[in-house]
Amino acid sequence: MFIAGCMLYWGEGAKSRNQLQFANADPEMARFFVDFLRRYFGLSDEIRITCRLYADHLARQKEVEDFWLETLALRRTALRKSVVNVYSKYSERRRVGNLPYGTCHVVVSRTWLTQTIFGRHPGDRRFHARGLAGIDTSCPRARKSVTTGS
Repeated sequence: MFIAGCMLYWGEGAKSRNQLQFANADPEMARFFVDFLRRYFGLSDEIRITCRLYADHLARQKEVEDFWLETLALRRTALRKSVVNVYSKYSERRRVGNLPYGTCHVVVSRTWLTQTIFGRHPGDRRFHARGLAGIDTSCPRARKSVTTGS
């Protein structure tokens, strides 16, 4: 699960030095990522979410927010102000209804976490000890990477 969570972030996350940001419209993928953060890094209260809604979601904004909070098993205090994307007058509203719950943006502002998922700890080129839990060090290449930082 550790490697899968890191790969999910590397593929879907915003790359920032001090802040982990993951955005997706798939509830199962977002749930997996939040579970990964809880299981391997012991995070819960540090996780924040922002819902990105479309104009056709405005009437049910609270329902969409509650959906993401329940899906990710987060408290209401984790919710930040939702953002509403309005349709361009040129879009002809072709995307209406494609994402029934918009997208959920998961954010954790912890430098050590971001650097660990990148495969390093600030000031240390080797893997941080907390990141080794899910790595198979029996593989010679992984063992070399862990011990030498290359």
